[in-house]
Amino acid sequence: MPPFDETYCQQLREARAHDQPLPPFPDIPFDQQTRIVMDHIKALMEAAGSSMDHLLKVTVWLKDQGDHATFDRIYRSYFSSEDTLPARTRMQAGRTPLDCGLEVDAIGYIPDE
Repeated sequence: MPPFDETYCQQLREARAHDQPLPPFPDIPFDQQTRIVMDHIKALMEAAGSSMDHLLKVTVWLKDQGDHATFDRIYRSYFSSEDTLPARTRMQAGRTPLDCGLEVDAIGYIPDE
């Protein structure tokens, strides 16, 4: 194996959510919870100078797997086409933060200008 070439990791930028007020998720219908989470991810990607179409990997934990069709319909609406959908894993959540219906973890990149 050739030695590690540091040019592969020239730069890393990140956007993280801090001190954001959160709504009372258990009192909000699942479709609205999904939109809140996806809007938040979209805002973070845009704040970092990127877009939803530059997500690489998304991991989704659903409290109720019966909500998968609702989640998928809303999720897909945040991307410009089927071709830009990132790799995705969906899992069963035991208990989620704030007892909400889902948790989403996303990794994206910022394209060269």
